[in-house]
Amino acid sequence: MVEGCECEMPEAGRIRCQRHGCEKDRTQVELCQAGGKYWEAWEDCKLAGQDCFSGQVLEPLDRPVRGSVKVVNKPARKATRGGPGTELRGLLSMIGLRPARGCKCGQRMRQMNIAGCSWCSKNIETVVDWLAEEADRARLPFLRFAAKKIVRIAIRRALRKEKNSPPD
Repeated sequence: MVEGCECEMPEAGRIRCQRHGCEKDRTQVELCQAGGKYWEAWEDCKLAGQDCFSGQVLEPLDRPVRGSVKVVNKPARKATRGGPGTELRGLLSMIGLRPARGCKCGQRMRQMNIAGCSWCSKNIETVVDWLAEEADRARLPFLRFAAKKIVRIAIRRALRKEKNSPPD
C-alpha cells in the first residue's frame, strides 16, 4: 500500500481530506505526508474527527498534533473493520492489486463495511463501477463479469464471518 497524503497543503486554515474523511490543518497534512503512525491511524479510521471514527481507544502516537488528539465518543456506528469492503480488499490483494496513491479504495472499502452486505448486494453494479473507475485510472484491463464475481465472493465471505462471529 502506498503511504502519504495526497491532499494539497493548506496556506491557512483547514482542508477536507477525502481519503481519510476528515478536516486537516497544515501540521496534520505534514504528518500524513510523512507516513508512519499517524498515516496508519488515519487509514485505520482511529482518529477523532474522521467520518468513520467510532471512539476506539488510541495508543500514544509518535508525536502530538497541536493540542494533542482527544478521543471523543461518537454515536455508535457499525464497525468499519471487517465486512464486504475488507473482504474485497483482501481478495484483490491476493491477485496483486493494491490501492495506489490518490485512489478512493480505502474510503469506498469503509463505505462498503458501514453499509453492510445487504447494501453491497443490492448495489453490486455501483461497486463494480467503482472498480472499473479505479482500473481505468490505473490503466489496468477490466472485465466487468470477473469483477462482479469477485464482489459476490467478498460479500459471501463477509456474511459467513458475520454468522460465525460472537455477538457483541
